[in-house]
Amino acid sequence: MSEKGLKHLTLPLILLVGINVLPSIYLRPLWSVIFCSVLLGYRLWLHLIDAKMPPRPLMVVIQLTVAVAIWQHYTSFFGDEAAGTFLTLLTCLKVYELRAKRDYFITVVLCFLVLMSALLLDQTLVMTLFLLADLILLTTYMFALEEEAWRWKGWKTSLRPALVLTAKALPLMAVIFILFPRFSTGFGTGPNVQAKTGVTDSLKPGSVSNLIDSDELVFRATFLDGMMPPRQSLYWRGAVLDTVDGLDWTRSQNDTRLRPRPIGDPGEIEVYLEMGFEKFLFSLDDTATLDFPKGTRLTQRDGRIFELDQPLQSRQRYYIHAAEERPTEIIDEERYLQMADKPSEKMRELITKLRQPTTAGSVRAIQQRFNDGGFAYSMQPPPVSSVDEFLFKTRTGFCEHYAGTMATLLRHMDIPARVVVGFQGGTPSFLDNYITVRAQDAHAWVEYYDRGTRRWLRVDPTAQVDPLRISEGSQSYLKENVSWIPKSILKLFENGRTVFDEIDASWSGFLLRFDLAKQKELLEKLGMEGVLYRALPVFLILAIVLILAVLYYFEAQRREPVSPEESLYRLFLRRLKGWRLEKRANEGPMDLLKRIESANPEFGAEVRPILDELIQVRFAGRKLEARRHNALRSAIKKLRYR
Repeated sequence: MSEKGLKHLTLPLILLVGINVLPSIYLRPLWSVIFCSVLLGYRLWLHLIDAKMPPRPLMVVIQLTVAVAIWQHYTSFFGDEAAGTFLTLLTCLKVYELRAKRDYFITVVLCFLVLMSALLLDQTLVMTLFLLADLILLTTYMFALEEEAWRWKGWKTSLRPALVLTAKALPLMAVIFILFPRFSTGFGTGPNVQAKTGVTDSLKPGSVSNLIDSDELVFRATFLDGMMPPRQSLYWRGAVLDTVDGLDWTRSQNDTRLRPRPIGDPGEIEVYLEMGFEKFLFSLDDTATLDFPKGTRLTQRDGRIFELDQPLQSRQRYYIHAAEERPTEIIDEERYLQMADKPSEKMRELITKLRQPTTAGSVRAIQQRFNDGGFAYSMQPPPVSSVDEFLFKTRTGFCEHYAGTMATLLRHMDIPARVVVGFQGGTPSFLDNYITVRAQDAHAWVEYYDRGTRRWLRVDPTAQVDPLRISEGSQSYLKENVSWIPKSILKLFENGRTVFDEIDASWSGFLLRFDLAKQKELLEKLGMEGVLYRALPVFLILAIVLILAVLYYFEAQRREPVSPEESLYRLFLRRLKGWRLEKRANEGPMDLLKRIESANPEFGAEVRPILDELIQVRFAGRKLEARRHNALRSAIKKLRYR
């Protein structure tokens, strides 16, 4: 059938493609989302005004532009992100080529593939529920496309078989999930995974504060001994910065790099880390080592910082092993005392006032300066160009301002110091069995070297300026931004999100825990020892065949489906049968009506208009609109024999 004959199917298809693009808002680059929105919006406008499609040469140019943009952004067409973005854009372009039924079908198939590409990047509960709902919508459209009919008010006609088909597929999905051989590797995302946080090897004013508006999930941490520490004691280390230039701090490239040996036993803390966060693995101050899945190359850098050789390819879990106490270190003091600039006259005067005979005394003096020196903590501090300007003029900043400034003052006092960036605190779960860390928990603090104990000690100047930031987290500032919302509503929202996060964590944990070892353990419980590596594919095939055979058997037992018009006629006959007015075998509809009128003229007068319309739709081929169909069904149900 031509495009004109299928025109009524074009609008729902454009809307379905738009629904499929929704996950791209946070999974794909911003430019690709804008491009998709423009393409779909323009195609929708062309459909509404019934205009011609753009010329073929222009579409070829757009397609080439998409390919060039993908290459420029990813330097590849392969990998989950590059291929997924490319596929999403091509699906949006395909709606400009709807000429025959085959084109509509291919577009729907592309939508299925777009969903699969999104699932490779995100297997959260929200994404899974979205995929299931979208899957049902696409299947509904496939049924409508097969019948070449789409009725906005009668969409349930196509929805019912779509729901039945999805329900039949669920046993297959479960069997494949359980029996399909598990692998310990990811899906091959490639080296261009897009970072979701600003935790990097450098710290500049604003680099942390820009994250405070984002509630992007970074990781969940479960304390396996059941003892969750207070929020204010949780400092999740991501990077140690030791090179300073004014207010900017970076990590030197000549630090020591080691290959930590896995311990093998479960650690004290289990961490579920989302992908897209550079190479950083977050740990606590007392971390001795990390255990990561086999086959992953893990590096330990100076400052007990752990990172991967390449970005995460999928959501992963790792274990943190804590040390009994922080180890002693002999450091290269010159490295942690280097300064790019000499202190100004004002700063020298301040340093003279703050310097104390002991290292601990100097640290306390700086903290006291921040505490009673008129300093303020702000999410949107005024721009500053130097440490002096911050110390003596604006005195308003975020955690990176205070951390960088304190480390600078310590170095000028001949105390080795460095800046640590990562996350602080987190939100306890509904059942207090794990803690959730989001991008808005990003933080920066200071570590100084105590020559007496030969240990690095943590100090957080932010705690002196605004203790609530440490005890309550960044949520206290987010509440100020939405102060116009009633506190009861905010509390309800927070509780609801916490409960949902608990469910989502259980779902994510189930998916991650069901690895090769867990699959083997489950099969052994089912009495299938020793078949994991040898006969598992055979069992999988046999299970699929068995399920298909059972489904085929029940399908064969089903009665032949009846049309909506026929169902109305049968409902009418069942109503008459209840009053012992059933239709005789050799009796036609008109003869039945005459017999009813002779037996009860008043009831016959009520039946005649209903039966006349049923004769028209059942025998004369007249089609009923959804509204009239419902009205006729209601009239039949209201019949009362008197």
